[in-house]
Amino acid sequence: MTNEDFEDIYLKYQGFSKDMARKFIKDEAVVDDIVQEVFCRLYKMCDKVDISCERKLRAFITTVTVNMSKDHLKKPYVKNELCVMDREDFDLTAFRGFCSIESLLDDIEANSNVKMVLQRLWEWSPTNYEIIMKVKCDGQSPDSVAAEYGISKNNVNNRVMRTRRWIKKELEK
Repeated sequence: MTNEDFEDIYLKYQGFSKDMARKFIKDEAVVDDIVQEVFCRLYKMCDKVDISCERKLRAFITTVTVNMSKDHLKKPYVKNELCVMDREDFDLTAFRGFCSIESLLDDIEANSNVKMVLQRLWEWSPTNYEIIMKVKCDGQSPDSVAAEYGISKNNVNNRVMRTRRWIKKELEK
């Protein structure tokens, strides 16, 4: 394969690879890194991949992009790093008569008790913290959160329910 052939392949499929990676990862910089790594891998394996067959080439790019995106999400620091960023960016809310998590999250006045409870929730279960923030703050559907975490919709709903109970108990203390 010549450099011109590789450049043609890159120009033709880099957008496809980016779109595929964006389905898993929201951070554009990470998506760019994954696409770059996909094409580096293709370049290194060009003698093993049949680039003359467009279907096989597209299948290779799809498989490598999906696997690299999923591998990135499995890294332990990724979830924690994203949650810490979300927690810092999220203006923690005040508690005025806890009725529901929605009322807790809609009231945008900083309160040290609420900050402390949400911080303890983060320490108790980072995954539950992420799930409740995505479902209740970001307005993501339980189906999309379930797909992101590789769990069932019922599991997401159960985690939200348990987390709400946990927050209520903590705030009553």
